[in-house]
Order: sequence, then C-alpha cells, then structure tokens
Amino acid sequence: MTPADSQVVGARVIGQLDLDHISAVTGLDLYRCALPDGIVCRDARLRYLYLNGSLLAFLEADGLRIDSDLLMRDAAIAGAGERGALRVLGAQIGGSLELDRASITGAEGAAVDAEDLRVGSSFFMRDATVAGTGERGAVRLLDARIGSPANSRTVRE
Repeated sequence: MTPADSQVVGARVIGQLDLDHISAVTGLDLYRCALPDGIVCRDARLRYLYLNGSLLAFLEADGLRIDSDLLMRDAAIAGAGERGALRVLGAQIGGSLELDRASITGAEGAAVDAEDLRVGSSFFMRDATVAGTGERGAVRLLDARIGSPANSRTVRE
C-alpha cells in the first residue's frame, strides 16, 4: 500500500456504500469492516479493492475495473436478494480474485454470479463456504476468463 491509498480498519458503514461510476487512482482497503447494507460499485474503476475480514450484505460490482487485485479473504457475505451475494458480471480484474476462507451465501440467488468475468491472474476459493439457491446455483462462471490472455480458460456451463 502506498501513502496515497486508503485503508479503513474496523469501521461500521451505515447505509449502502455507493461507489458506482467512480474512477480512482488509489485502491480501497476495508479491513474487518461491517457493511450491513452492502456495497455497489458498478462501472467503477479502482486500483485494487480489499475487503479482507469484512462482513457485508452483498457486493454488486457489474462492470467494475480493477487494475490489480480483488481480495475478500475471511470475508462473510450474506446476500438476501435475488441478485445474489457477490455479483461481478462483466468485471475485469487485472490481478487475482481471492475468496480464501470466505463464507458467501445467496439466500434467494447465486452466491457468486460472475458471468463474463475477466481475471488477469488467478481466482482462488480455498477453504471457502459457498451456498446459493435457485436456478443459478451457488457459483456461476458462464463465459468467465481466468488467467493471462495467452493462458486463459473460458468457463462455460
């Protein structure tokens, strides 16, 4: 983390954290924070996004662009709506997407909905607990590409 980056530790955010359509030259690190009303960051641009150890209702990040990593290690996401818990449709992550030891539950939809996701490096879900309901199942990776363009794999249902 550089001095220009933002780190918040142990905060409770009242109301939805709305980062829709922002473009930032810095990253955002919300470590062990509570976001009971979730995060929206549709069509946003960030250097990185770290939500390690945080508790949130959902992350809706369709079209999100991240230069490096999206890290959600030890995070808990309990999505209550039909849109799911972690939604990253058409998102582009330049580095890794890591959900190690995360607990992700989609009470009325997919837990992880990542259709058309692009990840430049790797996608890890080591020791994660993921549960979804309905037709979309627990993890949806339709047309996702993981890895560098030369080595990427397309996931199809």
